Amino acid sequence: MSSYLDWDVRKFEEDLERQLKRRRLIQHSRTDNRILEQSIPCFDQFLIIGVAPKQDNDQISSQNPSKVDDSFGLNGNNNDSDNISQSSVDEKNNNLKDNSHNFNNPRHCSGKFNTFDGKPEILLAYPPTKLENVNYERIVSFSFPTGVKGRYLRPNGMEFIQSAFVFTVGCHDTVIYGSCIHLSLEKAPSPFYARNTDKDTYFALVILSRSHIIGTHLLFLTQIGLSTLMQTELFDVPESFPPFFDASSLLPNLVVDDSVGHIDGITVPEQFTNLLRSYFTTKAASAAPIALSRETVLYFPPKFSSTDYLLYSTLDTLFSLLSVEYIVQIYSMLLLDAQVLVIGSSLQEVSMTVLALHCLLRPFEFSGQVIPILPNDSNFLSLLETPTPFLIGIAPVPELKNFVFLDTAVFIHLDKKSVSFQVEAPYPEYKSVIRNLKSILRKEKCKVSHPFGYPDILDFYLNSHANNKNSISKGSKVNRIDNKKRRFHFSPETCNQIAKCLHKPIEKVSSDDIFGFFVTDMNTSKGQGTTVFNSELFLVSVKKNERAYYEMLLESQTFQVFIENRICDYLYQTHGTKGLENPMTTEILVGQAKQRTRSRSKSIQREILCTE
Repeated sequence: MSSYLDWDVRKFEEDLERQLKRRRLIQHSRTDNRILEQSIPCFDQFLIIGVAPKQDNDQISSQNPSKVDDSFGLNGNNNDSDNISQSSVDEKNNNLKDNSHNFNNPRHCSGKFNTFDGKPEILLAYPPTKLENVNYERIVSFSFPTGVKGRYLRPNGMEFIQSAFVFTVGCHDTVIYGSCIHLSLEKAPSPFYARNTDKDTYFALVILSRSHIIGTHLLFLTQIGLSTLMQTELFDVPESFPPFFDASSLLPNLVVDDSVGHIDGITVPEQFTNLLRSYFTTKAASAAPIALSRETVLYFPPKFSSTDYLLYSTLDTLFSLLSVEYIVQIYSMLLLDAQVLVIGSSLQEVSMTVLALHCLLRPFEFSGQVIPILPNDSNFLSLLETPTPFLIGIAPVPELKNFVFLDTAVFIHLDKKSVSFQVEAPYPEYKSVIRNLKSILRKEKCKVSHPFGYPDILDFYLNSHANNKNSISKGSKVNRIDNKKRRFHFSPETCNQIAKCLHKPIEKVSSDDIFGFFVTDMNTSKGQGTTVFNSELFLVSVKKNERAYYEMLLESQTFQVFIENRICDYLYQTHGTKGLENPMTTEILVGQAKQRTRSRSKSIQREILCTE
């Protein structure tokens, strides 16, 4: 027994001295901000983003405006300057039933329009005010990560919905989730926010939200988007009074009509406005279901962890795309601060994969950047050159060939359903975890989806024409890929089982058992005890064949952040508020991760990108 627990006392004292020199003040709140609070509105803002048609005047009538270029925010060199007159309203609006509504344009403004400016912009916003500390230029970039024509993305033939995905933007200490769908107007009548000249570009419908009900948001966007294209009929919503907004913080270049901000020259249907108001005033948690149509009902989750809800909406996509062996290895590398790049031509698959992997890390908090979709823009692509950990999703853009990554970087190729590892980190009890996960999956194959998951209707729109020989969009070099629907539809219980199965081998670290390895030094200059984590004592307590992995884990930034929070938890449980002026602020000692040698020699091969 003594030989098994023979730990180096001198090394522990050296580590303790090193920690004493690196004190850090940790602000620790006992409030769990990951709980989906009932007071949070269903969403914070609804946006329609696209290329706005410009009305002709005497100054530009003689010019030769260029058409929208394939690339984001740039003008092409095409000299086609024909002025296209505005089409009349489709008479199909008159055939709708009294108890349903299509949000097509009720009346167009007269005049001629062109699209000489190819840069997408916000066409409609509700509420029309700016969200605090939100960069709207970035919102536009994230909404069209590869441009308004969806270059390098897997096309869906002539389907009305071309993409459905989620991006995130930081807002101080809050993460805002952007649920987004791309609408194609090639075979659709012009909606109220577009013109016939816009049919070669996509329009983005976006919901910005602090709540994590991304499945519900995507279903709402799908139905309201299809309704603007006269492809579905939604129930009428009673008129409601708009809440009060701060008129001093209106979004620029928009006119406000009945609490909706929009560009000049369009008319927003009343029922469209009423539906936005109704959804906006709904609370994010424990709200009553909302029937949008005879076939569609929006459900809202009970008051449980927001991380759980994200997991319920994304995990089945991850396991439908990658093997269990790959997922466990990726999970293992993420805990060790790896750079993980998720590459795919489906924005839905890429963003769901990134979000699912991030959620699985709980209770650990990944120490690097987490970006579900990275725009193909030099200002964003520079993030790939950082030496710090990241978990980033991106389309197979050719610019990736110009980057050299760390040797430890992990490339996930969703189109090929493969993963490239340069370095492997054997996860504790690896074979047992694989066996248990496969057992869970075998029992789940025939299950149907639940109300809080990724919407089934999007499986049809995003996958039904992936193999159609006419489904390759203009300017796209993406290969046709045999993309099947999701193999799994996990219930919330199954999601929890999978997460628990992954975490079980490292429960000694993530559970309260870690408290047994905290040591308090009472000989500080202030006369107060200082609590530290005794890593040497912990390492001699684990199995010898797993010690190498735990040594790497304890050196990771992810673990350093985690152990800081666990020390705070320990002090709060053992001392509470006694003897502390501010019980939520505790001075603790934290260790620094050892500096590991990082070299760059790993590049992305051309065949991986599927762009040529």
